[in-house]
Amino acid sequence: YILVLSGQRWLGAITPIGGLALILGWALLAWSAWRA
Repeated sequence: YILVLSGQRWLGAITPIGGLALILGWALLAWSAWRA
């Protein structure tokens, strides 16, 4: 949302990092639930 509202182009380079963190978080949650 900040990227769209502010128009700062450099924020577009940071966005994929958040997506990877989200996927990694879900993967770790699934792995820990599978091990339990």
